[in-house]
Amino acid sequence: MPFVFATNGRDYLNQLETKSGIWFCDLRRPENLRRAIGSWYSPAGLVDSLVNDLEAASDRLEAEPFTYDADSCPAQGAAGRTGWGGLFGNDAAIGLARCHQ
Repeated sequence: MPFVFATNGRDYLNQLETKSGIWFCDLRRPENLRRAIGSWYSPAGLVDSLVNDLEAASDRLEAEPFTYDADSCPAQGAAGRTGWGGLFGNDAAIGLARCHQ
């Protein structure tokens, strides 16, 4: 099973995130980090997670030509052209936020 869980039995508290709740990690990719979750995943939710192939989705995104109309905001066009890094990088996120103010 590629998913691991750990808990100390305490209810999740945002103020004490590192000392409470349920901790989850998806081991399918080494760069996935553990994170606190508020409740257990359902069996159906775990099966749905197994079906998602993030590598294939990332490859499809990289192969897709960028033909969207992003002329309304140059930062949106730049973020789209740089793929996942542009979408989740700090500079692009700041640029996108500025476009929507």
